[in-house]
Amino acid sequence: MVSENLKNALRITTGFVEIFFICGLVYGWGAFDYILKEESVYQELCEEKSESGNVTVNCEAQDTIYVSFFLII
Repeated sequence: MVSENLKNALRITTGFVEIFFICGLVYGWGAFDYILKEESVYQELCEEKSESGNVTVNCEAQDTIYVSFFLII
């Protein structure tokens, strides 16, 4: 039979492991989203507008794909 102290230690350990992996995904998403945009993933969905030499990009479709990807994960 497994002792109560060992059960508690396993619960705490698995809790820390779960928090490590889940929070890494949630809090790391902002950086991952930035990297995807820098690498021009789904860039073909964006619309470019030129205004006096400045190029602004409307990427609502790209952001929608990223949000959908985050929700699936």
